[in-house]
Amino acid sequence: MDLDHKPISPRYWLCGAGFWIAGLALALLCLSDALLLWVVLTWDQGLAQAMQQPWFTWGVGLPITAGALVGSYLLWGRWSDRSWQRRAGPLVLMNLFDSISWGLSHAAAPGLQAPLLEHEWLVECLVRVFGWLEFFLFAHLAAEVASHLGVKAAADAGRTAWQFAVAGLGLTVLFILTQTRWDAGWPLLPVPRPNPSGELMRLGSTFLRVVTALQVATLCLIAGSSCRRTARELAREEEEQLTGTTSFEPSGSRDPDLGAGWWDDELPR
Repeated sequence: MDLDHKPISPRYWLCGAGFWIAGLALALLCLSDALLLWVVLTWDQGLAQAMQQPWFTWGVGLPITAGALVGSYLLWGRWSDRSWQRRAGPLVLMNLFDSISWGLSHAAAPGLQAPLLEHEWLVECLVRVFGWLEFFLFAHLAAEVASHLGVKAAADAGRTAWQFAVAGLGLTVLFILTQTRWDAGWPLLPVPRPNPSGELMRLGSTFLRVVTALQVATLCLIAGSSCRRTARELAREEEEQLTGTTSFEPSGSRDPDLGAGWWDDELPR
């Protein structure tokens, strides 16, 4: 027994916490966008006014933004593989950009002086694009972890979420290309509203965001639960090894594909 071996269960606890926090934030985003979609379709003025209140901004908008940032940060660095870092690193940076832009755009809500955003339309466009990329990366990471930990349907669910994210990204790019006044010079400005084509694309984008957020949130929560279960099993196994009561399994009793890929450890089922 290697007593100097660093326990791996804390990694899974943190990874699970990251997925859970991100999943709850995305579930809240799904609910918020579903309410927005309901307002657009039904012209519910009471709900529209409620969603513009400060309590909604700080009680719903802030947890969404902060939860996605904290969740992605907890995922970053959990595994040393370059493939994981290439996805988790940009995910953190994009969520950090979202958090900064959200803070600047809502600085006036608590009575602070809102900064003048000369490039407000450019920032809005970047946030829209980053949102779909974040969906894609969260789904990719969650599906990979859940599949590795034995959730057979995770891979197919991940592919479905990616397809919706790609569709949403394509619609967003089309929206930006058609709703930007390219002849107005710099900084970029949007075309005047209301705009029938623009409003229709906003509606379609909101619908896709509701569906995608629900899918990715579910994937993240499943991955978080799988990580938590695995962490418990590993912690129990590590404790048994320390007390010398472990009955080691022969290598043939585990799934031969379990250790495949970039993961450094064999995970119990």
